[in-house]
Amino acid sequence: MKRFIGKLVFHGAICLIITVFLVYGGYIRETGTKVPDFSEIPTNFISNSVCFNSKLDHLKSNAELKNTNCIILGSSISLNNVDAELLSQKNRLSTYNLSSWGLKPYQAFQFLKSMEDKISPSYLIVTFNNADFGRDDKEIKYSTIYNYLFNNSLLTRIESFMAHFNIRDFMSDWAMRSNFAKRDNVYQSLRFDSHGSILLNSNNFQYSPGIQPLTYRDTTGYLAFQTGIDSIASFCKKRQIRLLLVHSPWKRDVLSPEKNSQIHSISTRMKNRYRNSFLDLSNLSISDHLYVDGGHLYKKGAAIVTSEISHHIN
Repeated sequence: MKRFIGKLVFHGAICLIITVFLVYGGYIRETGTKVPDFSEIPTNFISNSVCFNSKLDHLKSNAELKNTNCIILGSSISLNNVDAELLSQKNRLSTYNLSSWGLKPYQAFQFLKSMEDKISPSYLIVTFNNADFGRDDKEIKYSTIYNYLFNNSLLTRIESFMAHFNIRDFMSDWAMRSNFAKRDNVYQSLRFDSHGSILLNSNNFQYSPGIQPLTYRDTTGYLAFQTGIDSIASFCKKRQIRLLLVHSPWKRDVLSPEKNSQIHSISTRMKNRYRNSFLDLSNLSISDHLYVDGGHLYKKGAAIVTSEISHHIN
């Protein structure tokens, strides 16, 4: 029996060593550095989105949702175009930006549902534009979010980590976090500020090779978008949360008469459907140099949108 256990331990150690070398080799290949950044090691694989998983880690470490008066939730349009800290200062509301890349309304609704007994905000803000009418291939294990965020048992965290562990995802997520978690002047920045927003810095800004900038979409996917928004609106109504839907602007050179007509049509439909819960900033005048691409804004552009939201709330 002792001999068997000894062999088991030996082979287990060999497998562990091989795994460590594979991870290290993958890390060097992806990041180009030989010194691992252990502060950015992934601690969850609740989704196949490094941004969503990173947001959960940031939320767990930086925010107390029970005491958050205002939650911002949506895709990168909410993440980059709304300054949660500025909004908190202007309106004296404890504010946190829960948004992450590509998060669609139906996903945002499920995210809210997964932790509904831990949140009681006065306001929920969803900022969007036509880019949010597209499909998303994000896979999120909603049933595991609650335990990860609110159960501090070490055993529970280890079980959750191991249940969804995949060496390929681990290497790619770690490399992404190491490359982008401390930089705010790159297109794929994962540098969350203390209030959860990612505010992009225009100084020496770098576009990531192979990453397509934000794409304007026609109104084909609007009904699916509306269904998700309706679920969020119902959630807010039952809990007496004031919902604010903000139509974010596009850079002028992206637009054409046809696209302007589509945007106007969507704004009219949302105004008729959601009334005082809708804030139309689609025609907000923002200088072209404050845009990262067609719809994402640098920090100074985000401040303009945030000020409009702040004024509307007041």
